[in-house]
Amino acid sequence: MLTLQDLQIADRMRPVQLIALKMKFFGDGLSQGEISRAEEIAGAAFSDDFKLFLSNLEDPAGLFFDWRNVTRASYTTAMNRVLDGVLFDVEHNAFWHPSLGSAPESAQDRTSIVRQAFQAWPKLASVYKHRFLPIEPLRSGNPVLSIWQTDIIAYGENLIDYLYSEFNLDPRMRPDFSATPTLSIPIWYET
Repeated sequence: MLTLQDLQIADRMRPVQLIALKMKFFGDGLSQGEISRAEEIAGAAFSDDFKLFLSNLEDPAGLFFDWRNVTRASYTTAMNRVLDGVLFDVEHNAFWHPSLGSAPESAQDRTSIVRQAFQAWPKLASVYKHRFLPIEPLRSGNPVLSIWQTDIIAYGENLIDYLYSEFNLDPRMRPDFSATPTLSIPIWYET
């Protein structure tokens, strides 16, 4: 199991301990082997803050994405929901990301281009429902994004801020992240 000392981010992650006291699903989380397996399935390494979260997450209520029992099929299904939402907006709401160049006239061509481009976009880790943590670029402190079709907002400036926002934790214990700008994520969240 990862420790705060191992990650050398004890000061930054101290709020996770406070969250653990408030929320009852922290405990025996994923082992290093389970995290490595999940990274392999996702096709990208996880950031230290996400590894710490997973190594302490015991989720008997099944609130969060099940990284302990993740399969290629379950991960692909989660990512296909994101892709399907983007494709819906491409097909029905005239969405076209500027990075894709000029939009072809054919709906079939637009769909094909987006499907291909999606494979190269920064990878995401499913956290909870339609909340995702970008796992690329590899760094702690990436924002947690709420992704519903192409309506994408930062639901938390980082993983800790997200947990406070999503689960209405005691605001008196919430760290102040106002001096830390929300990190930009190419394609998904560009500040």
